[in-house]
Amino acid sequence: MIMWGVRYHVGYPNQIASAISEHSPECTDVLLLTDRNRDGLHPSIRQVQIPDDFMRSKFFKGGYPVKLSLFLTPGIANDTRCVFLDLDTIVLGDLGRIARMVTDHNDVLMLPPAMQTFGPLSRLINRLTNGKRFRTGNSSLVAFSTSASPNIARSFLALHDAQGTEVAAYLKNDDLFISWFAQSNLRAIPSSLAVMLRREFLSRIPGQTAMRAKSRVRSARRKELVAVTLNGIAAKPEALLALPDGATIEDDKGRKGVWGPGGFGPVFDLVRDKLREIERGAGETTVQS
Repeated sequence: MIMWGVRYHVGYPNQIASAISEHSPECTDVLLLTDRNRDGLHPSIRQVQIPDDFMRSKFFKGGYPVKLSLFLTPGIANDTRCVFLDLDTIVLGDLGRIARMVTDHNDVLMLPPAMQTFGPLSRLINRLTNGKRFRTGNSSLVAFSTSASPNIARSFLALHDAQGTEVAAYLKNDDLFISWFAQSNLRAIPSSLAVMLRREFLSRIPGQTAMRAKSRVRSARRKELVAVTLNGIAAKPEALLALPDGATIEDDKGRKGVWGPGGFGPVFDLVRDKLREIERGAGETTVQS
């Protein structure tokens, strides 16, 4: 995980750490990259400083290139399979199921683009266009190995600094850079393991979310989910928890859904409980200057 500034309180990483302790027996370390010392963290969390090379103000803006420092996290043994999660990710199951998908040291897994995936065709297009066209994943969840070579973070720093003051678009956004750099080895984290809340539980088509919730096949898949990320949802835990069952929730792209079992199906209680767990941590001391 990575945390900077004061936007998120420690309830977010603590929820993730607590769920890992409960569901992921193979996990050997829970790390939080941070720009400052944090109080009130779950006892399993080890804090590590964001590497100095990424402590530049411009890396904390826009597309958040600072997140690329996850590939340089200090203190992790070589050849370790890692799973990175954005702080607004709800963990429901064993993250080891995602980690075990890293079978080669250069494998990188991300949440796939909407209605697309990574595969032979996207890799062929990438080669034919000399890297100019590539499918972009989402870095709310990333799985990788610490033995990857070349290292994504070091490569980013070298390319960024070589371009001077005006850098290419893919050097300003972590999603773009990971996708561009790792396209030949990039694979999708399947929707049977992890989803974005806005894509799985919302829709632009009226009534579709209710139909999905009633689907036996989809309900069975949702019961096996490992993680749900709130990426792109304007309403965060405190706002969602204030809603009555049956209320409408919406993202910034016009997708709508039903807050309650009628929209989420069998995982609604789990999702709501995890949001409550996050909010219980809101009163903890979050930072030290």
